[in-house]
Parts: sequence; C-alpha cells; structure tokens
Amino acid sequence: MNKSESKYFNTAQKMDEALFVLIEKKDFEFITVKDICAEAGVNRSTFYLHYETIGDLLDECSAYIMRRFESYFHTDARERLNIETATLEELNFISPRYLILYLEFVRDNKHFFHTVVKHHRIFATMNQAKAFFEEIFVPILRRYRYPEKQHHYVLMYYLNGMMAVITEWLEADCNESPEELAKIIMRCVIPNETDQ
Repeated sequence: MNKSESKYFNTAQKMDEALFVLIEKKDFEFITVKDICAEAGVNRSTFYLHYETIGDLLDECSAYIMRRFESYFHTDARERLNIETATLEELNFISPRYLILYLEFVRDNKHFFHTVVKHHRIFATMNQAKAFFEEIFVPILRRYRYPEKQHHYVLMYYLNGMMAVITEWLEADCNESPEELAKIIMRCVIPNETDQ
C-alpha cells in the first residue's frame, strides 16, 4: 500500500469510526454528512470522495462488523472444531456454547444491530451473514444428512427465527443476559429443553 492509498484507507476508517460513535448517540436517520465529517475531522468533499450516501458508509461499516464477527467465531469454533470429524453432538450450534458467544457479540454491538434491524433496506449485512452461515452450516447439514434441496429452507428457518428473537431482544434493550436468551432460544428449538 503506497502513501496515498494508506491516507485514503485511514480517512475511510475515521469515517467508519465516526459513524459508530454517532450511532451510539442518536438514531441513524438523524445522522447527517455534516455530523460524520465533524466527528471524523474531515470535510464534506472528502466524504463524497469516499461515499455517495451515508447508506454506503453504513454498508461498509456492516461489512466491517461481519468481518469482526467472523474472525471471532472462527477463532472459537473453527480452530477447536473440525466439521468433518466432530461428533454430531459437537456440531449442534443450538447450544449455550455457541449461542452465548453470538449473543454477547450482538449485545456488545447492539446500537449497530438495532440500526440494521430498524432499516430493512440494509441488505449487505444480511447477505454477508447468510454467506457466513452457509459456509459454516452447509457442511454440518451434510453431516446430518439433510438433502441438498432442503439446505436453503433450514438456513432460512434458522436465520429468520434467530433474527426475530434478536429483534425483540434489541427492542427491549437487551434486558436479558446472553445466557438467559440462549435458554429461551433453546426452548424454542427444543421444547423440552430444561435449565440444566
């Protein structure tokens, strides 16, 4: 990366960080280019050099969040779990081991996720989440011998069900702990699941 590319990247990163700071303070729809520029310490022409709209900046931020989540999940799950050789019980991601990690990540980034949920036009994050889940879950569905033609439906059931629960949780300002919500989700998926 040469000096001008580095400067361009650093400026974009400042605006990413500015948007995260602003989302903590106010709703996304009330954030202006002027707000972002003031927070990032750049002028309007610099903003428009990088982005056409605030939505473009939000898409970039959502990609950054997904990369953080993927690296976090990969470290915990992939390095310790070989999908091809693990027992089927170890491949059950509807368990406290995986749910709590995921829910902690959502809680720690709740303002961002609340914005994503609130603005249905933001599909970049959902598409990236879908691609990530396909990468992890399709090999697991194969191990469980789900027919290929059912993979899409199972993924959609899982993603949309989780999104509905998480949306309610975010609306309640994450009142339950990740551990409590993991138990609720497990009861939804496995009705006779106890508090063990």
